Amino acid sequence: KSNINDRFSTTTLSEGNNSLVKNQIITPNNFTTYALKADFVKNFTTKVKLETGFKSSFSTNAKDFNDNFMNDGGVLVNSYFNFKENINAAYFMINSELSKTLNLQIGLRGEQTNTSGKNRGGEELSSQHYFNLFPTLSLNKKVTKDYDVSLGFSRRINRPNSDNFNVFNR
Repeated sequence: KSNINDRFSTTTLSEGNNSLVKNQIITPNNFTTYALKADFVKNFTTKVKLETGFKSSFSTNAKDFNDNFMNDGGVLVNSYFNFKENINAAYFMINSELSKTLNLQIGLRGEQTNTSGKNRGGEELSSQHYFNLFPTLSLNKKVTKDYDVSLGFSRRINRPNSDNFNVFNR
């Protein structure tokens, strides 16, 4: 669990009368993550092994942005964004020694992801709910004592930062 408070000041040239304006932007950030994980390994034979497990994580990231500039309507600019993300995943992997020089690894991970971004009034600004499968296949051949040749395939995911879900535009 971590809490971060950020403050910074800028000096800006005002367009209207070419005078300098002092600006203080205050962006307290409250970020919390909880995770639960378990893994299990079972050797079926000296040449075949099963690995399986799960992981569940829950994150919240509340940002409160205050700026002393006014928008075109004369209203002070501010934004509150509370982002929540829950990821539940389970996997299995089979490792097999096919021969003294050839190993095979096959696996599959499934992930359920739920995200929600809300403003100060509780109105949902962004929401995603999806399930993905991530297969893995790897073949490793020992060519000599010092060299291996590998062939592999895997599917992966890159997750965006929680700021990417915030619809607030300064």
